[in-house]
Amino acid sequence: MSEHKRLTEKDKNGQMRLIPGDYNPLFQPCAVCTNPECEKCPLPILIDRLSQYEDIGSPEEFAELAKAKAEGRLVVLPVPIGSPVYKIQPYGTYGMTKRRIDEKTMAGYYKTPNYEGYVVTGDTGEEDISPEYLYFSKEAAEKALKQIGGD
Repeated sequence: MSEHKRLTEKDKNGQMRLIPGDYNPLFQPCAVCTNPECEKCPLPILIDRLSQYEDIGSPEEFAELAKAKAEGRLVVLPVPIGSPVYKIQPYGTYGMTKRRIDEKTMAGYYKTPNYEGYVVTGDTGEEDISPEYLYFSKEAAEKALKQIGGD
C-alpha cells in the first residue's frame, strides 16, 4: 500500500475537517470549481480518494478488515488458495539422493506459538510445509535448485 498524508482529521468536537497546510490541495480550492482546466479543483481529488475507498469495499467491510488486522487475524497469503506452489523434493535411493521441483497447490496457512506453515496438496496428499521450503513461482524454485545442485 502506498503511504499518503491524510486530508482530513477530527477536531476537538469529533467533527471531520480539512487539515490545513500547503501540502493539502483541498485546503486551497480554486476560485471557480467549474473550470475543468483548474489544477487545484478539490472535486476530482475528492472523487479519486472516495473511489479508492469504495474500491476496497463498504465502510463496514473496511472496518472489519481493520479490526482483524489490529487483532492479528488478518493474513495476506503470497498467492491465492488454489495457486501452484513449488517445493524442492529429494528423491532416489539411499546414498544417491537427488532433488527435483514438485508442483503443489496452495491450500491454506496456519500459525501456532511454535510453528508457522503452509498447507499444500499434491500427488501424495496434503502436507504442511515450512515457509523456507516453499517457492511461489517456478522460476524461484529453479533458481534455488540450481544453487543447491539439484537436477
